[in-house]
Amino acid sequence: QPMCRQEPPPRRVLVVGAGIAGALTAIGILDELERLEAHTTSTRIEVDVVEEAAGPGHGASFGGASLMLFDNIHKTPLTLLSAALQGVVRPAHGSRLRHWLRFLLLGVRLATSRLRKLAVGLPAAAPLSKADCREALSAVLARHGERLGPHVHRGALFVVRSARLWDELRRAQPGGGYELLDAAAARALEPSLALEEPLLGAALSRRDGWCDCEALLPALAALATERGASFEYGVRVERLRAAGGAVACSLRRGGGAGAGGEAGGAVEREYDAAVVCSGAVLDELLPGACVRGVAGFSLRTPSGKAPPAPPPRLALVFPEQAMFCRPEASGGYRVGGLMSLDPAAVESRAFNPRALAHFRRTALGAALASSEHVAWTGVRPVAAETPIARRLALRGRVWGNGAYGGNGFVWAWGASERVAREVVAALLGKEGGG
Repeated sequence: QPMCRQEPPPRRVLVVGAGIAGALTAIGILDELERLEAHTTSTRIEVDVVEEAAGPGHGASFGGASLMLFDNIHKTPLTLLSAALQGVVRPAHGSRLRHWLRFLLLGVRLATSRLRKLAVGLPAAAPLSKADCREALSAVLARHGERLGPHVHRGALFVVRSARLWDELRRAQPGGGYELLDAAAARALEPSLALEEPLLGAALSRRDGWCDCEALLPALAALATERGASFEYGVRVERLRAAGGAVACSLRRGGGAGAGGEAGGAVEREYDAAVVCSGAVLDELLPGACVRGVAGFSLRTPSGKAPPAPPPRLALVFPEQAMFCRPEASGGYRVGGLMSLDPAAVESRAFNPRALAHFRRTALGAALASSEHVAWTGVRPVAAETPIARRLALRGRVWGNGAYGGNGFVWAWGASERVAREVVAALLGKEGGG
C-alpha cells in the first residue's frame, strides 16, 4: 500500500486584543496566507484572538472618536500649538504647574524609552505613512467591501473659527485634498453649525471620514471568524515568555470555560508567534515598547438646538481645540480628543470647565450639560515612534501593533497589514531579514 503523506501541524498565532488592530491583524494573516497558497505554500495557520473585555472593541478608548483623518488638515503649526495649550484637559482640582510637569516627564520618558530600545539593538521600524494606511483601507474594502463598506463613511468637515487658521488653510490649499467653504456654505452643509459664532468657514475633505465603530468592530470579528480565526472573550493574557522555539503565554479567565473548554483560572498555551494589539496591556506584555501615560474622556451629546444633517453625515473636527465629533444614529455625536496626563481624572471624571468653553458655544456643545460623559477604559500607551508595528521581543516571535494615540482608525489599517505580512513571512521562512 502507498504510504499516506502526513500533513505538517498548523502554525499557531496568538493575537492579543479584539479591537480594530486585533481583528485586522487576524484578517490580514489569513488573507496573506490565502494569497500565498495560490502560488507557493500549503502551510496552515490557525489564529486565536484573545480579548479581556466582553466583546469586540469593548476596550476602545474613543480618543479620536473613530475618525479617519489621513491628510493631517488639522495639524498646522497653529493648531498643534493651540491643542497643546487648550486641548489637553486637566482635572478640575489639578494645578497648571503639575499638569505641565507631567507633560515634561512624559516627554523625558518617551525619549529614554527610545534610547533604551536603540541600546539593546532592536531594529528600526520602516516608516509607515498615513497615505500607506489609506491604501491599506482601500485594499481591505476592495476584498471585503460588501461586509465592511456600510460601516465606513467618507467626509469630514474641519470647522475654522480663527482668521490665522483660515489663512493657513487657504495658503496650503493647492493639492491639499480639501475644499474651502465659507460660513454660509458650511452651515448649509451641516445644520448643527447654525449657531456657531464666530465661524469663518470650513475645510471639506472627502478623503477623510469616520467609522461606525459599534457596527464595524463586530463586523470585523465576524469576518475574521468566517475566515477561520477563533475569538475568546473574558480572557486576560498575563505573560508572554520564550519556550524553546515557541511563545508560551499565561492566560487567566474571568469566568467559566471558553472556546477551548478549560475551566476558569490559569491556562498555559504555546504559539509559534504572538501579536499584541491591545493598548491596555501593550506596555505590560512588551516592557519598554511604549510609555503608559495618557488618559481621558469622550462624550456623547444629542444634536443640540439644530437638526442633524441628512445622510450622508460628516465627521466634524474643531482643529484648534483638537476635538473630534463622530455622527451617531441618534442624531447626536460622539466627541473625542479630551485628554489628561493625570490617570486620577478617569476615576474622578473631573473636567476643567474652561477647557470645554469653546465647544459649549456650538450647537453641539449646547447640550453638553446633559450629555453622557464616557470615561476611557484605562490609561493608554504612547510611543516615541507612532505607531508601533514591528517585531519586538522573544527571539523575534512577538510583534507589537499599537500605541496609535488618537489615530487608531487611521494607523490600524496600515500597521495591521504590515504586521500580518511579517508574521506570515516569518512562519513560512520567507522573510528577508530581521
